[in-house]
This record gives sequence, C-alpha cells and structure tokens, in this order.
Amino acid sequence: MIRSFKIATVMVAVVAAFVQSTNAQRPYFDKNKDLLMAQFDLKPDEDDVHSAAALGCMLQHSSFEGVNYYAVAGAYGTQNGTFVTEALPDLYNLLFGQEDVKWTNADKHWNTSVNWIKTKVQPVLDAGGKVFVQESGQSDITYDWCKALIDEGISTDVIKQNVVVVQHSDWNEDQTTDSKLAWVKANTNYYRIEDGNSNNATPGFNSKNVEWLNTAINITNPNVLARTYWTNAKQVCDNYNASWENPTIGAGGVDFSDCVENWWIFDLSGEISNIATFWNKYVVNTDSNSTPVAQAPYGGSVNIIPGILEAEEFDDGGEGLAYHDTSEGNSGPGIMREDESVDIESRNGAINVGWTTDGEWLEYTVDVTSGYYDIEVNVAAISAGKAIALSLDGNEIGNIDCPNTGDWGTFETVKLSRVMLNGGQEQILRATFVGGGVNLNWLKFTLVDDGGIETESVSLSPINDAYLQGSTAFNNSIIRIEANKRVGYLMYDLSSINGTMTSAQLRLTCVEDNGNGTVNVNLGNGTDWTESSLSATNAPVQGELLASLNTSYSLGDVYVWDLDVSKFVAGGKLSLVLSQINGNDFAVAAKENAAEEPQLIISYTSLKSGSGVHTEVGSNDDMELNAPFVYPNPLNGTSLHINTNSNNETVEVRIIDLTGKSVYQQITNKENITVDANVFSSGIYLVQIKNNQKVSTTKLLVNE
Repeated sequence: MIRSFKIATVMVAVVAAFVQSTNAQRPYFDKNKDLLMAQFDLKPDEDDVHSAAALGCMLQHSSFEGVNYYAVAGAYGTQNGTFVTEALPDLYNLLFGQEDVKWTNADKHWNTSVNWIKTKVQPVLDAGGKVFVQESGQSDITYDWCKALIDEGISTDVIKQNVVVVQHSDWNEDQTTDSKLAWVKANTNYYRIEDGNSNNATPGFNSKNVEWLNTAINITNPNVLARTYWTNAKQVCDNYNASWENPTIGAGGVDFSDCVENWWIFDLSGEISNIATFWNKYVVNTDSNSTPVAQAPYGGSVNIIPGILEAEEFDDGGEGLAYHDTSEGNSGPGIMREDESVDIESRNGAINVGWTTDGEWLEYTVDVTSGYYDIEVNVAAISAGKAIALSLDGNEIGNIDCPNTGDWGTFETVKLSRVMLNGGQEQILRATFVGGGVNLNWLKFTLVDDGGIETESVSLSPINDAYLQGSTAFNNSIIRIEANKRVGYLMYDLSSINGTMTSAQLRLTCVEDNGNGTVNVNLGNGTDWTESSLSATNAPVQGELLASLNTSYSLGDVYVWDLDVSKFVAGGKLSLVLSQINGNDFAVAAKENAAEEPQLIISYTSLKSGSGVHTEVGSNDDMELNAPFVYPNPLNGTSLHINTNSNNETVEVRIIDLTGKSVYQQITNKENITVDANVFSSGIYLVQIKNNQKVSTTKLLVNE
C-alpha cells in the first residue's frame, strides 16, 4: 500500500539513522497528486537494466495502480564507458510504455529529453504536487530540467520544497559534475540514503544466487508480466555482455540495488526487507494491476508461411510486446482494434495500417516451411526513401524499399527475392518501419525453392544415467530426484546428428515413487563420467538452465521438458543435470527400467538425400553472380577458403546457419578470403556473396 500519511515517531527515528538531508522531516508520496521521475544512467553498468525491470514489476502491481510516473534513460554524468543501447527502445517500451510519452532517451537527445521532462513536471508542481526523483544515475540532468523549470517561471522555493531527489550511491555522486551536484543538493529536497548493494538500513537488492532470476523467468511463474520483463532484461544483459562491469549479473544473479530509492520513496520499509520479500510481492505474485498478458497470434490462429499476412492482424499482447507505436490511441476511424495504439484505416475496400513513424514495428506469430522465398509487401507512400525491415526470431531477413506511390490510397507491390527462411513453429516475424510514412496493406511469402533442406528428428537413449544421494552414487533401474538431497545425471551421444539442431525434448517416465514440485534440467559442464564411475568429484557441474517443469508426477505418466537447444554443442556428448527445487521427491525410469527409458528427442535440419552441397541461387534470374567456390567442402580442417568471384568489386560475404544466425560477415574486394573454422559448429551453412542487389549462395557442410 502506498501511503501519503506521516510515519509514526518511532519510524522517524529509524529513518533518521540512515538518511542524510538538509530537511528534518521526510516527505511521503501521494499518488493522487505526485509524480515519480525514474532516472537511470544505463552506463556502463547493467544494474540499471535489472532496476528498471524491478520497477516495472512494482508498477504493474495492484497497489501501484494510479501512480503517475515518467522514466529517463541516459541520465548519466561524467563517467566513461559504454551506454547500454541494447535496452532501448524495446525493453523500456515494454516496462514503461511509449517512448517520449512515458519515457525518454537522454543519450539520444539530451536537450529534447530535458524539455520532455519539463513538460511532465511543470503541471505537477503547478497543482501543488511533488516530484520524487529516483536518482538511479547522476544529477546532471536533474540540474538541467530544474533550471529549465525556473526559466519557465517556477520559483526556486517550489523547487526546493517539492522536487524530492533520492540518491543511494556514492559512486553516482562522484560521477556527477561537481557544480551541478552542489546546486541540486542545495536547491532541491535532497535525500541521501544508504547503499542498496548490501544489507544496510536499506534492503540489499544484490545477490549472485541464480535462483532469483531463474524463478522470475521460469514458465511456471504465475506473474506473466514479471516473467516477460525479466526474460527481456536478461536478454539485454546477455547481449550487452559486460560481466566485468557487474560480476553479480555476470554470474547469473540479480542487482536491482537502485530500487532502494523506490523502496524509500514509496515507504515500503514495513513490507519489503530483502530480495525474498520483494520477489514474493512483485515478481512471482498473482496480484497484479492488470491481467497478465502474453504475446499470442491474433484470433488465436498462427499465421502460415508460405501465405499472406494481413498487416492489421498483428499479434495480441499490446505495446512493447506485440507492437510498438509512438502515438497514444488508434488514429483510424474505428475500423477495428480500437483499444490498441496501432493506427488502422480502410482505403479502397481494404484495411491497412497507417500513420506510421520511424522505428514503429508489428509482430506476427508464424509457422514457417524451410526454403527460399519471394517476399512481397503491398504499400502506399507519398515520398520515397522509406523501407520495411523484416526479421525472423531476431535474425535479420532484409529491407524492402517502398516507392513513392503518389497517394495514400494508391498501393503498389514491391518484392524481396529469394530469401532463405528457416523452418519452425511459432516463430516471431517483425516488420519495422524505416523512416515511417508508409501505409501497409499485407505481406506475402511465396516459396520458390525448398533449398534441398528437410527437417528430421531422432530419439536418443542415454549412454549413461545415474544419481547422487549426497556423495553416494546409485546406478540402477531408477533415478531418484529430491530437493537438496538427490540429483540425477544423464549423458547422451549427439554424434549421429548430421545437421543443425532446432529443438529438443527430454521425456521422463515416473516410476515407483510419485511426487510434485519444480524440477530443473540444466546443462552439465563436463562429460568425464560414466554411470559406474559417477562420484561427487567427477559429477558434471550444473550449468545453464535448459528447461523447468512444475507439476505433480504420477506413476506411469510421461513428463516432457522442452530444452533450449541453442545451448547444445553439436557432435559430441551431452550431460544433463536433473534437480528438484521444491516439493516432494519422486523417481523416474532409468535406461535399465522396463518402462520407457529417458528419451532425448531432437529435431534438426539437414540436406535432402541426393541434394548437392554446391548449389547456386540468385535474387533474380537476370542479375545473378557466379556462385562462390568454397573449399574444402565438407569442411574438416582448420580453415575455410572462399573464392568470391568478385572481379575486384566490393562484395559482402556472409555465412549463416540454418536458423538464420550470421556466424561470419565481411565486406571485401578480395578474390580469395580465409575463414577460421572455429566460427563453425558441425552442421549446414549458407555462404552468401552479395553485390548491390545481386546475391549468390553456396551450401557448406561442416563435419565435427
């Protein structure tokens, strides 16, 4: 409960013990009239990513309903280092809402952001409200927008009384311009609270325990919004990949220490004392401000590729999840989806998405058949220089240039030719408007060549399986799993898989002892063990989480874990670690059991029988390049040699796997280049040479 009343005298004494301020009595947030200004530096540390995710979890809780807030990214001072661009705009759109409407990017346009902040703050101060600044960065920008308000006629007395700045970090103060920090301390209601990185008088919101993040992103987390927030925050940190800046996050832990400022602002000392109480209330709770939503196909039916996607039938899920739109509300005349912010209209009897601006995007859940496609879009625009950028599951497909059609109601069809799409179910297709100013009617995907690729699956039995009870190993017909006591181990041989793995399932049968609870399957770091030699010394160390299941386990029933196959290393042996997090112990069948043995079912893509590995394709029949010559093919050695056939012209060389992920990219005018074989795992790759609009591709087979 957010309180706007004064705290009891005894609590004032406690607060005084850890708050430094020029004021004797602390203020309290009144959500009926006050504003939260959440300012994050996002440079160079990733703790601001976690702190923003934590604040997002708070704001979606029912007790925060009606809180007026605005967020700032890039509120940094004099520090060096890299700005975490990976968080913008997608994560902030997801957490806080539309850019500029609910948050602003000061790294991109400082002065514009100062003006946006001023327009948010001024009416609050004019109405007698307070602005509580979560200073999760430096006070340089606070100085600038306070000065801008004074220039607009807001008195220094109002700033002093009603701009409440809360800071928890010595480091943040040290990285603030000295003169600006001195001014903010002297001319605002400035509070310096104790650091949130350890248990002081403030909670310690910093822990290397990986279970906090694992429980947040686990599919069993009932708070779907929080699960989505933390999943996306983890992805941002993984992509930023600066573990030396924050060892806690680098180790898989959580660091939302900046949120102690929210803890103080909203007076949560009676409810939140550590990470556990925060997690229970805001992250794994079922009490949220809105019904948790997840991205899902519009109308409940997945789009099929090859096929046509109607632009207006983008996924359900809302702003920042299924689409990004920079304006509030649907600017169209009430044709459909009036509660969404995507702008929809009807022209010439057809429904289209319009009023688009640069950086807006739409997403569609699709099932894709592998192969080469011609991709067409039906568009209208009144100026040139626009484009639609397409990606599939985050992998770039390409840009389709949109012409000036002369009128918003004059639609033309433009095409991107012979693009390789990897097959798979429930992939996410994103269409991003580059430059904006385009009306989009539909997208059409026509399969022109299956590329000689097919999807296969194989069911593997373990070559070793056993479990440890403490330091004692058991190798018999069952594998017992019990929290903090018994851990199961499986080993599989992946050498028979000749292709690129796309999905994996672990199937276990409950036998002899039923139970319930959460069971994690982790990658085992090590294969130097057998079922007869397993010990506490050589047991594989628990690595990355591959899947988790929380259910009741009944005798004779089969249970399935959908594993993250991207963590597998092709061609060798694979260790899996089975551990129970909570609940009652149970047992599953080992390979020696008469019941179904532990099965690992892997789907993978491979060349069709009789399909060559050297096949030339081009973007158009009249503008093909000579196919690149690659050798050795299949690749077995330490280097791959490519003859680009470039004739000394500048070309782009790109090597992609069958998921569409680029493993090598270079722009060159050399006829011959060499690629280190270390960039490859075993499987099939496409070597592409692109010169302007001309593209040629050769298949490459990489052996173990």
